[in-house]
Amino acid sequence: PFSSMAAVKRKAPASAQENALSKRLFGRGLSDSEDSDVEEAGTVVNVEQDSDEEATSTAQPAALWRDEDDEEGEYQIEVGRKATHKKLRREGEGKKSTVSTKEYTKRLREAFGKARSAGGQPKWANKKEKVREDSDSEAEEIVNDITKTAMQYVEKDSRLCKGLTKARLLKDITLGHQDKAPINVVRFHRRQPLLLTGGKAGKLRMFAVDSDVKKEHFVRAVHFDGFPITTFDFVHGGTEVLLGSQSKEYLIKCDIESGEFSQLRLPRSVPRQNAGTFAVSRDSKLVAVAGKRGQLYVMALASMEEVHSFSLPDSVVSLQFAPLCFDELWAITERGQVFVLRVSAPSQQHAFMDEGTVRGTRLALSRDGAYLATGSNTGIVNIYDSSACRDTDSPRPLHTMKTLLSSCDALAFSHDAQILAAGSSVITNGLRAMHVATGTMFTDLPAPYEKVPGVLSIDFSPNSGYAAVVCKSGGTRLYQIQHFHQY
Repeated sequence: PFSSMAAVKRKAPASAQENALSKRLFGRGLSDSEDSDVEEAGTVVNVEQDSDEEATSTAQPAALWRDEDDEEGEYQIEVGRKATHKKLRREGEGKKSTVSTKEYTKRLREAFGKARSAGGQPKWANKKEKVREDSDSEAEEIVNDITKTAMQYVEKDSRLCKGLTKARLLKDITLGHQDKAPINVVRFHRRQPLLLTGGKAGKLRMFAVDSDVKKEHFVRAVHFDGFPITTFDFVHGGTEVLLGSQSKEYLIKCDIESGEFSQLRLPRSVPRQNAGTFAVSRDSKLVAVAGKRGQLYVMALASMEEVHSFSLPDSVVSLQFAPLCFDELWAITERGQVFVLRVSAPSQQHAFMDEGTVRGTRLALSRDGAYLATGSNTGIVNIYDSSACRDTDSPRPLHTMKTLLSSCDALAFSHDAQILAAGSSVITNGLRAMHVATGTMFTDLPAPYEKVPGVLSIDFSPNSGYAAVVCKSGGTRLYQIQHFHQY
């Protein structure tokens, strides 16, 4: 029976002359595959055959194009004007010579036949055939296909190899918008490609983050007269910024879109002191401020009412709320003692001594809360498993950075905790970066020839595509971490 997809009309038997011409042009006669199965463009069409006819497995494919206009009438075609027609001309024909459509078709076929007999079938017409001699070759081919697929994922592996971060130093996007006073803190916005800086001049500046060096990056600035900015952090999903100063007894909350701001004074139960060292919980409900003589005050950010106060044996120099447990507060004291505090259960305090520390200077938790990094005045930087810190009185560091050689004043993890960056404000080359998985140092952050003097603050963008480093000189070094493809 005929296939439902197509029907093929049986032609009259070809003459001996037509068969001879076809064999010369195409290597077969017109009647050789007249009754064979037809396969075209990936679709198989079954044709009914007589019982005395056999389909040959070596049949050539039928012509894919048939122009009915060529068969209906005769037209004259010029063969002399174009250079491509040179092979179609006959002796004595000039540039204005014309031939009929049948003659033109005939000459084209002859030219193609000569080219094919000289060099074989064109490469573009050859199909790649898979040769499977036995089951072993078939299995090997399957393995090769699987390997090719797996390599696509290996190339896109998000894990960093030790040694290189693929960091590229970009042009300082804060150029033209700097003060003589140093910038104390730098932060990337967690949702928008914005970089915010704040410093001793009391100005909060915003810059658009982009690798285009010719672009104007400055967005806006808000000046807080008489309020030197010591630190700041984002609250309420990044729509507002909370700023603190070591010379003022209040915090400032600023809307980064409108520029409107308000003062948040400490409650009366808190003795007069500055609010330069503080931390905000991830849900923006709690704010903790380090006080004098080991006091630590926790307040509700919305009302600035005191929730609880902790009395520690020594002054707190750095603190941070746990990223995934909003009422868990981590703090390090001048003597290098680390405290894990629960606001909802104040009696459940846990403490341990930071190994090798003479005086504690800095503390940082990774964004997933899995790692804790501590810094000291001797340049020793330890990385701990945060779970072990909660359960053990004397946890051992997973890795120790010993190459900073001076007081650690800045710490920051990349978004996935693969990189730990540390900085010192004392030495002329005060930036180091460690591969957290292996505890080895990266050699390109900074580059071997690059000097990064007086590091005051470090931050990574939300997906670690960029890293920003603030120096005492007032400049901001912006690195593009090319291993990470997103802001």
